[in-house]
Amino acid sequence: MKALHWMTAVKNRSTRIANIFQSHVFHMLTQRGFSPMALDVEKSPSSVQICAEICGELSKGILPDLDSVLESLSVKESGWARLMEMVPDKEKPYDWRSFGYLFYVFQILKPALGDYKAASDDRTAGNDSAYQTAVPRLMVGIDDNVERRIYSRAQKFLKALRSSKSGHQPPHYLLEVYMCRRIFIDGNMDGSNLYLSDPSPIRPSLNSCEQRSVHAAYDGIPACHARLSPFDVAERLHNIDDIKVLKKQFSQEGFLCH
Repeated sequence: MKALHWMTAVKNRSTRIANIFQSHVFHMLTQRGFSPMALDVEKSPSSVQICAEICGELSKGILPDLDSVLESLSVKESGWARLMEMVPDKEKPYDWRSFGYLFYVFQILKPALGDYKAASDDRTAGNDSAYQTAVPRLMVGIDDNVERRIYSRAQKFLKALRSSKSGHQPPHYLLEVYMCRRIFIDGNMDGSNLYLSDPSPIRPSLNSCEQRSVHAAYDGIPACHARLSPFDVAERLHNIDDIKVLKKQFSQEGFLCH
């Protein structure tokens, strides 16, 4: 049941964070004089059916069968079959770990893969129109630098997709954005960070007089006892008014914003 609870928690959090990203992009576009209606900003489509199948098996106490999942993906997930055509046989999924890696790549590329039709489905020789998506897409991936390998793999597949399409079809591109780690824990003695070593719900504290001299005072509380929330940090790095909007967006998605 732990795996089921973990998958459910990750899915719920991912959906809420994606909503916040989309909402804040709309806000920033408006701030710069653009109408959000002028641009089609979409969240990357999730794989609802496959996740439901896996969770359904786990809820029964059954470990899902990988071959069944792969077969189901080929039938129900647009673009998976197209991706599999580009994956060398020796790199195709053979266990859950290898499947997880390739599925991450698939999720990144999904908007560019479009609606896939098999070679027998009204597809003439030399014409890749069965793989078309209607408009060119700029896909923006925001992640931690440790996930760069997944995006590098996605870029290779995306390049192959662009080269395989006929000239009139729109190209798709992937922009990789990696967060700058400006905050370290315990002087970065062991390379820990606020993602892998999240101290929540306990807030990290400022612990030196030197830090005290750099940062503003916290209601007269000594620096060694001053506690930082994520929004305290964000306000030091970005526009305070934008952070107020961001805090409201987090609150609307059910996150605590103390």
